Amino acid sequence: MKATQTYIYNDEVCIYVSTSANNPLWAKAVLLLADLLIVFIISFALIEWIPGLLLLNMVILFFLSRYTLWNIYGKEYLIISAKSFSYQHDYGFFRTNNTTKSINKLALKVTAIKQDGDEKWLRLLFHSYDSLNLPVEIYSMSFYIPQHEIEHLNILINNTFLDEMSERYSLPTINLN
Repeated sequence: MKATQTYIYNDEVCIYVSTSANNPLWAKAVLLLADLLIVFIISFALIEWIPGLLLLNMVILFFLSRYTLWNIYGKEYLIISAKSFSYQHDYGFFRTNNTTKSINKLALKVTAIKQDGDEKWLRLLFHSYDSLNLPVEIYSMSFYIPQHEIEHLNILINNTFLDEMSERYSLPTINLN
């Protein structure tokens, strides 16, 4: 059972990470049936004019529809550079605003582990450090990622920050003319 699809791309300036939901068909069908049940209850409340039932089920439908869209079409987009971290969620029919946070250093922390046969799936937490060198949480991923992809991502992040540090602290060139 594969939980997500993950794509990691590096263009030597930024690291692009895209993860998307890959849930089984039966789970999607159950969510759609739950949405239809709530729509039926809302139509019944409109016909019989029961305002409390109508309002409650409209709120439930809002959250359930968002959850359904996330589990069917959900995607996370991350853009990591040496100075900023950006993320955005795609629900299929709408996208959230792109949120960018400035960073000094970036560190990965595994928050959850799921074992599927021989393969380990991990959930990541990204954190940076503030001016007092205290860790600050930047972003927590929603999807699990295979362990080998996380190792690849960690290498790319280390290379990005190593290149930035070497540029920042490089010695000036000397001309002997």
